[in-house]
Amino acid sequence: MNRSILIVICDFLLVSLLAFSTVDVNKMTDPGGKRALNTQIITTNQPDTGNKDQDLANVMKLALNEERKSREQLLGELNKARQETARQQALLSEREQQSKNLQQQLLSKEQQAQDLQALRTNLESQFASAQANIQTLNQQLQASSTETVLSKEKLAAMEAEARKQSDQASALQQQLSQLAKSNQMVLAERQQLAGQLQVAEVERRHAVEQASRMQDEVKVEREEKARLAEGVKVLATKSSELAEEVRESRPLAPNTIFNDFATNRVDTRFNVFRSGLLGIDSNKKRETETILVTDGTNTFALCHVQETPLTFWEPGTDWEQLGATLSHNTA
Repeated sequence: MNRSILIVICDFLLVSLLAFSTVDVNKMTDPGGKRALNTQIITTNQPDTGNKDQDLANVMKLALNEERKSREQLLGELNKARQETARQQALLSEREQQSKNLQQQLLSKEQQAQDLQALRTNLESQFASAQANIQTLNQQLQASSTETVLSKEKLAAMEAEARKQSDQASALQQQLSQLAKSNQMVLAERQQLAGQLQVAEVERRHAVEQASRMQDEVKVEREEKARLAEGVKVLATKSSELAEEVRESRPLAPNTIFNDFATNRVDTRFNVFRSGLLGIDSNKKRETETILVTDGTNTFALCHVQETPLTFWEPGTDWEQLGATLSHNTA
């Protein structure tokens, strides 16, 4: 498992433990007991609830710092991988260019070898023709020597022609020797170029494989980075939800509850009426302070019964009319 993902999971578990370890004050109180409202303001110190927020903030800050470092490290590795891929691509292009140059040189050497072979064939044919001429001249010389009718000038001319043909044959033989040496050199260069071409081809394949491997590594790094970014988003969302849940489930101090109660109280005035004996009517007004609560559907104004014209015990007052007015500030 990646170290960054493991750190994110550990941070998430730690935040969850901090969120669910909050004391449920509703379970600590007795819902069946009677509680009297004490209107005296208690001047106690506020509970130290900032430590939990500070711990949560420290945990979130540590997780974000670790994630930022991991992201920067991944970015550095990704840049290195990109640079290495670019270098491998340049090396691959250079190897391909060298391979093309070697192939062109090999083709040029093969063309030279073919030209030298054609020249050798031509020189061999000329040499054979010169040998045939020499034999013919020797035969003519032998025949002419036997003939006494031929003059000495003709004999000298024929001997000179024979020497000329012999010199040409020697020159052709030297050219054939040089041509053979040149052909051997061309063949050696051809073999050397073929070896260099094979080496270049192997290096090119190696560069292609390495470039492909680097591209795969870059792709994996990008996918890992995308997964980490998604994990950071999920962690931020969960952290916000947990922070909101921690704030909502945090127990309120008695002073805070009383201050909210005193600030949001609604003044209520009750007007009741009933007919009295002997034509004397009874009209009574009572004022009290209430607080509005809701069960999600209906809204109720809560107050003590003894602060109203009504009672819980029998017999009650036979009121004929009952009215109430609620006011808060100017509303």
